[in-house]
Amino acid sequence: MALASEIKCTQCEFSCLSSVTWGPKYYLTANNEKISVNRKLGWCFDCGSIAPVESLDDEALVAIQIDKLEQSRKCRLMHHIFRVISPSYRTKMKKLKALEIRLMIIKTRAGKEVCLKCGTRKILNFSQEARAALQTPNHPIVPHPGCSKNGNLYSEPSMYLSIKMSPKYYNTEGQSIEPQS
Repeated sequence: MALASEIKCTQCEFSCLSSVTWGPKYYLTANNEKISVNRKLGWCFDCGSIAPVESLDDEALVAIQIDKLEQSRKCRLMHHIFRVISPSYRTKMKKLKALEIRLMIIKTRAGKEVCLKCGTRKILNFSQEARAALQTPNHPIVPHPGCSKNGNLYSEPSMYLSIKMSPKYYNTEGQSIEPQS
């Protein structure tokens, strides 16, 4: 079970649950490969709410992970032998391919993140400090975007949830799609 916080505004009636980012989310490539979508808590101006927004700011981290996995396949002969006999090696190579696709997505789309609810680019990525503040009960330091009364957002513990969420799929441009059977 996980604790969902209720995020509220100090000046207006705004309220939503922090669980909006929960659940599996994947990019589906043209070859039907599933790549995990990194996301953060942000504000969507079209939704007028807190929403899960893409996170494409981890290029250096992805490149380091790729380099580490590349070391595993340096020797060509050993690469072919392991590819045939080792399930863990095949899993590593699958992960390497997924990281390479993720790096391509980051390089082509960084700075063009979208809301994963509605697909718009009219978003505000909360800073790490703001996201942490929204997860600390009764700590109103995050300005409420779009609040006509200049309120601040804060969170308070709400409820424990134990639910299984269905995966959501997106194309490599961040737009919601239905998986093809």
